[in-house]
Amino acid sequence: MAEARTWIDHAIEQHPAEHALYDTAGWLAFLQGDLDRACRELHRAVKVLPQSPDVHVHLGLAWRQAGQPALAHWHLEQAIELGQSMVQTGLPIPNETQQAIQLAQEELAKM
Repeated sequence: MAEARTWIDHAIEQHPAEHALYDTAGWLAFLQGDLDRACRELHRAVKVLPQSPDVHVHLGLAWRQAGQPALAHWHLEQAIELGQSMVQTGLPIPNETQQAIQLAQEELAKM
């Protein structure tokens, strides 16, 4: 994990406009238990990728773990709503995104 963090930090340094990298950095920080960095990086990612259910799920889970249930709830709901919108407009939903939306539904049911 430490090596992955070094790689993602280097990638962001080299490509700061590649916004998906912030989601990866935030999720990695979440997995490492660094909730401050996770929330910061994921918030940055969701600001530039507001239509990404995946990013909303990641941020929702990070906020929940950080003890912010209202923010967690909102982002998990956003992920589900975005997924429903994708279905209604006929956009293809990648398997990873479908799994993220399912996770959002499961996590909301627990709250």
